[in-house]
Amino acid sequence: MGCRNVVSWNSLILGHAENGEEDVALKLLEWMLCNNSCKPDGRTFLAAVKACTNLAVKEAVRESDETVAKVLSLEKGLAVHLQLTRCCKDQDDIFIANALVDMYAKCGSLADSERVFYGMKNLTVVTWTSLMLGYVDNGRQELALELFVSMANLGAVCPPNARTFVAVLKACTGMAEKEEVTVVNDKSYKQLSLEKGLALHSEAARRGCDIEVFVANTLVDMYSKCGSLEDASRVFYRMPHRNVVTYTALITGFSETGEAKLALELFSLMKRDGGCVPDSKAFAAVLKACGGAVDLQMAREAHAAACRRGLESDRLVANSVVDTYVTWTALIAGYARQGDTDRVLALFHEMETAGSRPNGTTFVSLLAAFSRAGLVDSGKLCFQAMRSRYGVDPGMEHYLCMVDLLARANLVEAAVETLERMPFKPEALAWRTVLGACQDGNFGAGKIAFESLVGAKGDHAAAYDLMANIHSCLARSLHR
Repeated sequence: MGCRNVVSWNSLILGHAENGEEDVALKLLEWMLCNNSCKPDGRTFLAAVKACTNLAVKEAVRESDETVAKVLSLEKGLAVHLQLTRCCKDQDDIFIANALVDMYAKCGSLADSERVFYGMKNLTVVTWTSLMLGYVDNGRQELALELFVSMANLGAVCPPNARTFVAVLKACTGMAEKEEVTVVNDKSYKQLSLEKGLALHSEAARRGCDIEVFVANTLVDMYSKCGSLEDASRVFYRMPHRNVVTYTALITGFSETGEAKLALELFSLMKRDGGCVPDSKAFAAVLKACGGAVDLQMAREAHAAACRRGLESDRLVANSVVDTYVTWTALIAGYARQGDTDRVLALFHEMETAGSRPNGTTFVSLLAAFSRAGLVDSGKLCFQAMRSRYGVDPGMEHYLCMVDLLARANLVEAAVETLERMPFKPEALAWRTVLGACQDGNFGAGKIAFESLVGAKGDHAAAYDLMANIHSCLARSLHR
C-alpha cells in the first residue's frame, strides 16, 4: 500500500491478535507508534489488549511455570495500557475498559483488574462478568459470589445475563473442589457449595437463563462436583439440546462418585446421539469410568474409537489409557493381596481376551496369588510363560515370588536351586525366606542359606536365631 491509514493498521493488528500471532500484533503497534503520519485510536489499543489477553492464556497453557508466563504477559499488558493513557483520547471507551479488566485478570493481576473496574464511570454486564471470571480463574471464588450479590443489588440497572450465571456457577464448582465432604443419608455432598448452587440455579431459572446450553452445561458440572448426581441428571435430561461438554460433565460426575456403570451407559447414549462427537476430554472421562467399572472390553473399544478420531497422541487420552490399564493391574494386585486367586485369574483372562498384554507388575501379582494359594504347578507354568508367551523377562521380584512359592510348599531344595540359577545376585530377603522354611530341620538347605546370608553385609542376628532353631529341631529329631 502506498498509503496506510488507521483502519489498515487496525485490521492487520487485530488479524494477528486473533490468529495466534500476538507478538506480531504487539510489534505492529510499536511500528505504528513510530509512524508519525498515523496515530492509533481506541480500536488499535482494543486489538493490542486482546493480543495481551490471548498471549496470557496461551502462555499459561504452554509454560510449566504458569506464574512466570503470567508475569511476562502482564509486563506487555502494562506497556500497552501505558501507551493508551499517553496517546489515545478514547481511553475511557467502555469496550477498552472491559478488555482491560479481562486482560489483567487473565494475567493474574486482580489488583489492576479491580483498579480499572472501580475507576469506570459506567459498568456493563460484560464488566461485572469479566471481573467475576477473573476471580474464579484465580481461585478467588468467594469474591466472585460477593461481586454477584453486589450486582444483583443493582436490580434492573444492570441485570445478570447467561454468561454472568456461567461465571458465578463456576465459582460454586471451584468452591466444591476445595470443600470437605458432608455425609447425608449415606451420600456424600459438598453441602455449602451445593446450597449456593441451588440458589443460583433458582435465580437463573427466574430470569430464563437456565435453558441456555452454556448455563445448563455449567449446572451439570456444578451439581456433579457437589456430589448431587440427581440434580445433575435432572438438568441433563431437561435440556432440549446437548453437546459433548454436557455429556462429558455428567460422565465425569458419575465416574468420580463411584457410579462407573452409569457413566458407561451414558457414553452409550452419547454414541447414539448422532449430533454429538466425543472429544479428548470425553474419551478421558470414559476411560476412567472403564477402570472403575472393571470393564476392560469397553476400555479397548473407547481406546479404538479415540484412535479412529486421530486422538491417540493426545496427552489427555494417552495418560487415561495408561491409567486405565494400570487400574486393572492394581485390581489384580489388590485381589492377590486378599488371597482371592479365582478373581485374580478371572481378571487376568479378561485382560488377555480383550487383547491387553500383561506387564511385569501383572505377573508379580499373579505369582504372589499362586504363592498364597499354594498352587505350585500353576506358579511354575506362569513363570515359564512370562518370556515364552508374553515376552516379559523375569526380574528379581519374579524370582523372589517363585522362591516364596517353593519355600511355602516346603520345596526348599528347589527354592535354593532357583536362587542359584537366577541371573541376579540373590537378595538377603530371598535367603531369609529359604532359611525360615528350613525350620523343620532341613539342615542342608538351611546351611546354604545361612552361609549366603552371613557372607553378605548387614545385621544377621535373625539369621543366627533361625539357624539355632534348625539345630534344635535336628537335635530333637536325633534324640528321638
